Amino acid sequence: MLKVNRSIIKNLNKKEIDWVKTLNYILNKEEGGNELTSTKDSSTRTYNIKNIIKKLPTYQEMERRNNEIYNDKCPRCRLETETWTHVWQCDKNESKIQDLIMEEMDLQIEELKKEILLSTKINGKIVYLKFLLKD
Repeated sequence: MLKVNRSIIKNLNKKEIDWVKTLNYILNKEEGGNELTSTKDSSTRTYNIKNIIKKLPTYQEMERRNNEIYNDKCPRCRLETETWTHVWQCDKNESKIQDLIMEEMDLQIEELKKEILLSTKINGKIVYLKFLLKD
């Protein structure tokens, strides 16, 4: 078994993994995956899988594979070794993990609001809900 799968397997029994979202991410559903087959879709799916298993071609990963890279520093900040974690935490990176988490939280709040409004209409009952949200 690959070492990379240990952390994934360790979390299989936990409720930390949202399998529906994980599969939608892998299958690239937001951009029409499964319905369209193209080089771009295939590349996106490959990227998504490599990202989940932390095997994106960072300098550290490429050095481990073939020892041909002599400078493993991040090409953006040039300060730290470019690891999978650093890619998402680098101050020079446009997409930071914190930003992505906040964006996902906002999306989840909006989905929750829609779901609650929808369920009150389906049940035909008036339900008063109070949200305590910070803007």
